[in-house]
Amino acid sequence: MNREDIKEVLIDVVTTFFQVDAKDLENIIIDDDTILNDGEFGLDSLSLINIIVEIERRFSIEIDDEYLSMDFLSSINSMADFVEEMLKRKNE
Repeated sequence: MNREDIKEVLIDVVTTFFQVDAKDLENIIIDDDTILNDGEFGLDSLSLINIIVEIERRFSIEIDDEYLSMDFLSSINSMADFVEEMLKRKNE
């Protein structure tokens, strides 16, 4: 899976948990560096946990607590970096 594929999956995962009206979702533009955990998208702590669980499921990885931080969930790029690293470790 290349980086663009990873980012596409991550955008799908994250937008699933946005707590905004469906009509507003159409107007949201997420680029690779959009800050996701600043409250703008209604992501609360439960949403963030659900995102982590879904990332684990979609990429067949297990994310140990020691690797979790809000920085990991701050943008699509930061999540993609993390997923790439976890996939690399899984394949070693």
